Amino acid sequence: MLRKLWFQTHWLLGISAGLVLAIMGLSGATLAFEDEIIEALNPQVLKVRPQGQPLPVSELAARAQSLRPQTRLQALTIFADGQRAARAAYAGREPRQRRGEQLYLNPYDGRITGSEAQLRGHAFLHFVEDLHRRLAAGEIGKAITGACVLILLLMVSTGLYLRWPRRARSWRSWLRVDVPWRGRAFWWNLHAVAGTLVLPFYLLSAGTGLFWSYDWYRDALQALAGEPRQPRSAFGGEGGRAGERGREAVPGLPDLQPAWTSFVQQVPDYRQVSLNLPQRPGEALQFNYLDADAAHERAQSRIRIAADGRVLERQAYAGKRLGGQLIASIFPLHAGSFFGWPGRLLMFAASLLMPLFFISGWVLYLERRGRQRRAQQRVAAGEAQLG
Repeated sequence: MLRKLWFQTHWLLGISAGLVLAIMGLSGATLAFEDEIIEALNPQVLKVRPQGQPLPVSELAARAQSLRPQTRLQALTIFADGQRAARAAYAGREPRQRRGEQLYLNPYDGRITGSEAQLRGHAFLHFVEDLHRRLAAGEIGKAITGACVLILLLMVSTGLYLRWPRRARSWRSWLRVDVPWRGRAFWWNLHAVAGTLVLPFYLLSAGTGLFWSYDWYRDALQALAGEPRQPRSAFGGEGGRAGERGREAVPGLPDLQPAWTSFVQQVPDYRQVSLNLPQRPGEALQFNYLDADAAHERAQSRIRIAADGRVLERQAYAGKRLGGQLIASIFPLHAGSFFGWPGRLLMFAASLLMPLFFISGWVLYLERRGRQRRAQQRVAAGEAQLG
């Protein structure tokens, strides 16, 4: 009786939410190598040819500010290899605008190589991300995708229960594909074996994806990890205030060189660093950086340095507690990059397979309904003959 209940739950949820999950899977697979796609399509914007020594940071920041004199420069991102364009991020110009314009600059002469809005493929991938997170339907779409992620967790659980073999310790019981490769047996084996293979990836993807879907889930996860949510700064996305400040009179840039020299002394071996400029005179500068051997793209460390070069605070990613490292790694866990290239490829493959379960589930459902209908017709025909 319990098995029948879980079976009915599994197929009902599958045919209801399967299409949305298939869209989320395909869009997620498309985004798996977003950075590599953008870089491959825009080498003339993102890549530069080394030309001796880069400009001093103070001069590069001054040139970035001079390019948009009416908008405050918020941050400057620099790459240590000297082969990538620096990225200048500006405050939003409109109220509630969380992000402003981003320009790419040659670090050797300060000239513009391009803007984020001009990047080939950027608009398409931005739409794909919106599709993945909100079905390109705003808050209603976000509510639907969040509910479907919860459904995915329930489907994985019921699917595991239904799939559980008598000889659970035998890998053959889990992964064997029975012949013949046709009809219902083919679709059932494909659904069951493929589902077994991708199960851990779907659990990980869904469990981390809920972090962006529900505040209560994010708060609970952060509390469990001992990392309560921090209030957003204006740079981090306090939309309205950031936009208002972006339209205020732009203050002159402080001398960044003492703080930069101190940073390089403290962190001589970095991969990239984002220098967050102070919003008010006298405020410290914040450097968010990746070590040269950073485990993944979100393994960021932070250091706050006063304008005169005094180190005020330093928080290394490696120095965080396990809970703090995991919270910082939510996106790499979701995308698979936490486990390096193998993890990204496996998560990409699992995402790409999501439509398979939607299709095979519907095939099995329709085939089962067809058998039930034919059985009812035979019963009705038999009763007619007896009558």
